[in-house]
Amino acid sequence: MQRIALIVLAGGLLLCAWAVPAAAFLSPGDPAPDFQLADLNGRQARLSDFAGRNILLVFGTSWCPACKSQIDTILKAGPLLQEKEVTVLEVYIKDDPKQITKYLVDKQFPVPFHALLDDGRAQRGYRIQAIPRVVIIDRDFNIVHDGMKLSGKALARRISQLPAAPANTDGLANTISGSLRPGQAHQ
Repeated sequence: MQRIALIVLAGGLLLCAWAVPAAAFLSPGDPAPDFQLADLNGRQARLSDFAGRNILLVFGTSWCPACKSQIDTILKAGPLLQEKEVTVLEVYIKDDPKQITKYLVDKQFPVPFHALLDDGRAQRGYRIQAIPRVVIIDRDFNIVHDGMKLSGKALARRISQLPAAPANTDGLANTISGSLRPGQAHQ
């Protein structure tokens, strides 16, 4: 019964995606709204901790079929994400940490990946009305793209436009890597 309710809810969210007004999206060139959220281990992470890196910010849930499909598309783009040194941050909206952990257990991200639990702050800051929502942020911490689910070709086109890593970088951007999953430390 719960599974049917979740499927109906996911379907409703997908239908809402068609009705999301353009005003809900942030404009390219806008500074990325910062937020601070807990990861699956309870540690706090700020979006601005990743400034200086290209960021692929995905809002979704562990149970939404379209969200799962978006993550599969991101995983397939691994070589390009590595080339552009993209960090993937997935913000889980109103989701159960145990379900997220179960969902992520077999995912192998080729780039740094961080699972964050939204308490409503990120959802409000990014005006999330439907999921999955994909936001691409460049090294200067500016919005490059903000919209709904991206196809593999559209994702590749957007990521290809990101600046490459500087030849000699230093600072926090290089110290944040790895995956914030249960039992793992912030590297």
